[in-house]
Amino acid sequence: MISFESLEQPTEYVVKNFADAFDINFYKDENELKRCFLKSVNDEGVIDSRVRTLNAQYHVHLWEKHIREIIDFLKGEGSSFEEMIHKDDPTVVKKLAERNSINCFVFATKYCSFVEQNKYPIYDSLVARVLMYFHKQRPLIDGNLNFEEIRKNADYETFKNIVDEFRRQYCLERCSYKDIDKFLWLVGKNLREK
Repeated sequence: MISFESLEQPTEYVVKNFADAFDINFYKDENELKRCFLKSVNDEGVIDSRVRTLNAQYHVHLWEKHIREIIDFLKGEGSSFEEMIHKDDPTVVKKLAERNSINCFVFATKYCSFVEQNKYPIYDSLVARVLMYFHKQRPLIDGNLNFEEIRKNADYETFKNIVDEFRRQYCLERCSYKDIDKFLWLVGKNLREK
C-alpha cells in the first residue's frame, strides 16, 4: 500500500512504471475489452458486447435497464456516433452520459476512451481522488475543484482540461491519456490515507 505521504512526484518514468504494473495485473480484462472495441460497431452484437463487457470488467455497476438504454441509444446512432468519438468531440461523452434515466458519465468516459484511447481520459472516483490530491499540491484550475459537480453535470471538457493541466504541470505531455489513466487509477486504488 502507498499513502499520500509516500506518493512520488509523477514523472514519465513513474507513470510508465504504474502503467506497466497495471498492464501486468489487469492484462486479461484489458485485452478482452480491446478485442470488443476493435470490432466494427456495425457488426451484429458488437454494441451489446462492448457495453456489457465494459460494465462488467470496469465495475461500472449499471443495472440491466440502464445497459439496455445505452445499447438502444448506441444502436440508434450507429456508426455516426463512433465517427464523432474518432473526431475528438468531447460533447459525445455528455451525449452518451445523459441518454439514460441515470447519469452514466463514468461509463461514457470509459466507453469513449476504449473507442479512442489517445483522445479521452477516463473519469472515475479513484482518478478524481488522486487528481484532487495533486490539485491541493499545485492548483489544476482556478477556484474550487468539485469533481462531484463535474460528474453530475457530465462536464467532460472541464475534466479533460484538468487532466491536461496535470500533464502540463508535471511535464507528462508525452504520456498517453491511457498511461495517465492507469497511473491515476492504480494510485487511487492503492492509496491509503492516514
